[in-house]
Amino acid sequence: MVMTLLVLGIDISALQEAMGIQESTLRTWLTRNGVQARKLHQRFFKDLTMGHIQLDELWAKVKQAQGDAQHHESGYGQSARQRPRSFQ
Repeated sequence: MVMTLLVLGIDISALQEAMGIQESTLRTWLTRNGVQARKLHQRFFKDLTMGHIQLDELWAKVKQAQGDAQHHESGYGQSARQRPRSFQ
């Protein structure tokens, strides 16, 4: 459960306080899990031949990033001080 919470982005200090586990122990667990994940990745995701790759999520992120960039360039989301005069 602790590793799941770490993966979800819960801060180590919050877990330390909530679970009563020392920070050094949590960092050791993270390191060990990272080493194991690397070994699995190197073993199972090496020299793969793919006939079909689905990139829906990647394309959605690209479109979102483009929209964010256009939104930023137009002055939306900026304070009145940062916006060009035409937007104030």
